[in-house]
Amino acid sequence: MKPAGDGGIDAMIDAGLDALPIDGPPGAARKRRITIPDAKVFATLTNFPVWLVIDDMAGLGMKATVGGEDIYFTRIDGTPLEWERVAWTKPNGHLEAWVKVDLTDLRFGDAGPAHAPNAPQVWTNSFTAVWHMDDALGGNLQVKDARNAVMGTAQNGPVSVMAGKLGRAIDFDGNNDEVTFTNPITGNNSTTISAWVSLAQPLNNSFSSVMTVGNAVGYESRWFHTKFTGLSYGFRGDDIQTTVDVNNGQFTLLHWVYDGTAKQASMYRDGMQVGTTSNVGGMPNTQGTGGHIANAPQQWGAGGTTTNPANGLLDEVRIASAPRPAGWIRTEYENQRDVGAFFMLGPDMPAQ
Repeated sequence: MKPAGDGGIDAMIDAGLDALPIDGPPGAARKRRITIPDAKVFATLTNFPVWLVIDDMAGLGMKATVGGEDIYFTRIDGTPLEWERVAWTKPNGHLEAWVKVDLTDLRFGDAGPAHAPNAPQVWTNSFTAVWHMDDALGGNLQVKDARNAVMGTAQNGPVSVMAGKLGRAIDFDGNNDEVTFTNPITGNNSTTISAWVSLAQPLNNSFSSVMTVGNAVGYESRWFHTKFTGLSYGFRGDDIQTTVDVNNGQFTLLHWVYDGTAKQASMYRDGMQVGTTSNVGGMPNTQGTGGHIANAPQQWGAGGTTTNPANGLLDEVRIASAPRPAGWIRTEYENQRDVGAFFMLGPDMPAQ
């Protein structure tokens, strides 16, 4: 995907380019071209997971199968793309999906075997963990990683709610709710941590941690959090506090980026950089297996005496083992803040 010439995604429902040249009655397969305008893309991006929400009752709703087995995405030349199906409702033709693109077509309308969804193959571009936070919870406390690599566990009763930024989200009570996982970060390596957050003021008027990983010793941890009224980020013992207040109950997209080579830490809010620090002190070397979403254990607190639970909603929480560039972060924000304005859906046409 690049900001030079509008890109297309053929969203086709076809009976399987993975199977037979003709998968159903000739002419049954359909497609709709998806175009992303140049103005929405801020860098040359490959293997970029694009968020798509499509409502197409007359096309998808009428011509796709009940289970959506015939829906898939391709490049314009018909080559299938890896994709993850988040939701499909046939009566109103409602489809929610992540598609790993350079760019594509949506295909549908043939009951044969299509290129099936494969979530782990969507999230291959340096992603370490991708928690959509869509889990129903209830009797099942697992918080699924789309890569099937770093599963989380809900602790102390956080609640799944419909009012997320991208589908569902998890609501944390600001008391002791959290999601725990095994820290996948080791050493002095580059990292990007991101999340959509809708936070209220911390109940203890101190900290509200979005994520903490590693040991609470010197620089052996990474986190980003709100500290009093300012957004903070960095390593324990080397926090950087901004004047950006996110404790307002409104969804905002946060990225914490650490470049291990340049030893530079930066924070982005809604696609724009709001703080950066060069020559991060010490030798940050994340160690330990602790991983916490929406909380930091007591030893991370102010003076090591308070817990740091988040008070509000978290959605699309991610870790990547690369320092995402500004163009990636801005494009990600534009895609997810208003998905309906990010792409244009072309007319229903034969796929063959």
